[in-house]
Amino acid sequence: MGSFTVTVEVARPGGSEFQNIDAVVDTGAAHSFLLASFLEDLGVPRARTRAFKLADGTRKTYDLGEARFRIEGREMNSPVVFGDEDTALLGATTLEVFDLIADTTNLRLIDAPEALLVSVFRG
Repeated sequence: MGSFTVTVEVARPGGSEFQNIDAVVDTGAAHSFLLASFLEDLGVPRARTRAFKLADGTRKTYDLGEARFRIEGREMNSPVVFGDEDTALLGATTLEVFDLIADTTNLRLIDAPEALLVSVFRG
C-alpha cells in the first residue's frame, strides 16, 4: 500500500483563520495527529487525555481535542491528537467524517462511493 501526503487546512473549532499543513494520509491511524505547538498556536483546546497504542506496539498518552479541518473546500470538525513529533498524520476518523477514502494507486483522496455507505438497518 502506498502512502502519500496532502495539504489540509486546520483551524480551531468555530474559527476562520486556517493554517496549511502537509499531512501523511494514514488509514491505520484512528485519529489525525498534529504537532501540539501547531494546535496550540491555532487555539485548539485540549479536551481530554487518553492512551494510544503506537504502530511499534508501545503505549503512549496524548491529549485529544477537536479541530476544524478544510479538505478540498469542505469544512468539518474532527478529533485530533496533540502530538510530540513533526510528522502530521491525517487519520481514518477524519477521512470518514469527510466521506473520503485514500486512493493509494493514484496517491490522492477521493469521495467514498455510495456502495461503501451501506446501512446495517433494514426496514
